[in-house]
Amino acid sequence: RVMDDWMYETLTDEYVANPENREFFEQSNPWALHDISERLMEAAERGMWENPDQERMDLLRQTYLIQRATWRSALTGRRPLVVV
Repeated sequence: RVMDDWMYETLTDEYVANPENREFFEQSNPWALHDISERLMEAAERGMWENPDQERMDLLRQTYLIQRATWRSALTGRRPLVVV
């Protein structure tokens, strides 16, 4: 185990769930928000984050999918279709 679960929880809460920080990332660096969400999900999948709660995992998945859809729409000129 690389980090204790509370560290993953804190990262999720501060960088993804916190409305002020999330808005900052969405405006200034949406790729970072996407990558943070992806890395935290990967930590859970690999068992490094041993007991992630469902609410945080749902938030990470939703954030990842929204950011990915936003990128695709920017590249294609089409509106993003996100069903979460």
